[in-house]
Amino acid sequence: MAFKFKRIRKPEEKFPSNKPQIAKDGEEILSGFVDGMPAKRDEEFFMQEVRRLPGVGKTEFRATLGAAKFMPGWLELDALVETQRGYRAFEIDDMSFVHLGQRESNETKIKDHRRIDGLKKRGINVRVIEHLDAADLETRAEAKKLIRKIGL
Repeated sequence: MAFKFKRIRKPEEKFPSNKPQIAKDGEEILSGFVDGMPAKRDEEFFMQEVRRLPGVGKTEFRATLGAAKFMPGWLELDALVETQRGYRAFEIDDMSFVHLGQRESNETKIKDHRRIDGLKKRGINVRVIEHLDAADLETRAEAKKLIRKIGL
C-alpha cells in the first residue's frame, strides 16, 4: 500500500523593493512610521500636522496605559497631545463600516474610562477621549481642516 502526500503550494512571497517610490499625481509618499512605530496613513497625517502647530508642546504616539506593553490590562492611546490649555487624548477610529450595538458601545466606553484612569495614574487629567474618524484624515489638507475644526 502506497501513501500519497498532498503538496500544499504556498504563494510566492514578494520582497519589498529597494527602488525609491515615485509619487503619482496628487499623491504623497509617507514613511508609514511615527516615532519609529508602524502607523497608518491617517495616523501619520494627524501626528505630522499636530506637531507643526505652534501651541503644541509634547506629543506622544501610541501611549501605553494601564500596564506594561503586552501585559494583562495594557491599553494604547493613539495620540496624546500637550497644548497650552492642558492635555488632549485622541483615538483615530475607522468608522467607514461601523454598526455598534449596545455591547460594542459599552465596551468602547469602558476602554475610554480605563484609558482616562491610566492617564490619571501618570498625573495627566483628561476629561474625555476624543474619537476621530479616519476618513476625515485621508489627505494632509483634510487633516489640517479637522485639526482647525476640533480647536487644537
